[in-house]
Amino acid sequence: ADKLNTEIALKDVLIQKFNNVDDETGTIEEKYRVILIDEDGKTYASGSKGLYRSLGQLLAIMGEPSTWSEPIKIKVVETNLRNNAGKTYVIKTI
Repeated sequence: ADKLNTEIALKDVLIQKFNNVDDETGTIEEKYRVILIDEDGKTYASGSKGLYRSLGQLLAIMGEPSTWSEPIKIKVVETNLRNNAGKTYVIKTI
């Protein structure tokens, strides 16, 4: 959240899958941590479901980072969920 709306020259990404256990119910939920890596090697991490989905769309369109000739300029922005059910983060290309 502290880097929202900051321009990032995205060079690589890492997605870490992990299981989260709900302390109250004991239910195990599969989650994803997205790590964005800029051209200087600086990293930005989030567990936002919206960011994970948005990154998937970006990669579907642009291909894997290893195929990019140069970094892609992006911003992570906050957006409302449908029916005002809260907020999430998404990637916007610049």
